[in-house]
Amino acid sequence: MQGVLGGTFTFQVMWRNAVNAPQAMDNPTIDIFTMDNGAKTMLVAGGVMVAPVPAEVGRYVYPYAISNALADGTVIYAEMSALEIGTGNLFIKEVAINAVAILTTSYGLVASQISGP
Repeated sequence: MQGVLGGTFTFQVMWRNAVNAPQAMDNPTIDIFTMDNGAKTMLVAGGVMVAPVPAEVGRYVYPYAISNALADGTVIYAEMSALEIGTGNLFIKEVAINAVAILTTSYGLVASQISGP
């Protein structure tokens, strides 16, 4: 995935339960950061994710303005987390995008990791 320097990229997540049905969550938040030689630079800490318009059960979004100050090709990471309603179990999903000056087309797989109970 790519986001344009100086543009807005909307991070989104769809939380699902054990039977793959969309599931509303409590306290959906996002941390956005870059990594440089093992050092994390926070761009957004504890951003509040919101339901999209129109609302869709289990889906939350966060529009992020990508700074022009980042270098072309910088990888931006987003860690989205939320608590399962009723149990309080923490679920986490991480995605990465490339910040680019010009969008390019690529064909390939996008890795995604979800962790939870």
